[in-house]
Amino acid sequence: MERQNNQTHNNRRARWVLPTRQHDCHEMEYFNSYNNVDIHQNLIKDNVWIKAYKTAIEHHQQQIAGKIVLDVGCGIGLLSILCAQAGASKVYAIDASNIAREAKHVVKANNLSDIITVLHGRVEVHYSALPNMFYI
Repeated sequence: MERQNNQTHNNRRARWVLPTRQHDCHEMEYFNSYNNVDIHQNLIKDNVWIKAYKTAIEHHQQQIAGKIVLDVGCGIGLLSILCAQAGASKVYAIDASNIAREAKHVVKANNLSDIITVLHGRVEVHYSALPNMFYI
C-alpha cells in the first residue's frame, strides 16, 4: 500500500513538470514578442498614452522625488526616464525581453545612466540584488 501511495505521489509530481515547462515556453514567447522595436515605437507615437503617464508622474512628483523606483517591464525605459526627471534618486528598470538592451542605449542617450540602472531578465532573477524599499 505504501509503495502504491509513493507511485501515486510521484505520478502527481510528474504531471506538474510538463505544465511548468509549457508555461515557461509561453512566458518566453510573451517576452520575446516585445523584442521588436516597432511595438515600442507605436507607444512613443501615442501622444495620449505618453501625456497620461507624464501627467500622472508629474502629479505625484513630490512622492517620487528622492525615492527608489522599480519599473518592471520597462520596455525602452520611457517611464523610467519620466520618474528620473521627476526626481527619483534611483530607478531600476527591468525587462525580460531583449528590448532591455535598447533601453540601456536610450537611458545613456538621455544622460541618465547615473540614476537609471537597466537590468535584462525576469524580476525574480534580479530580486536579491535590489534594495528592499521602492516607491513605485
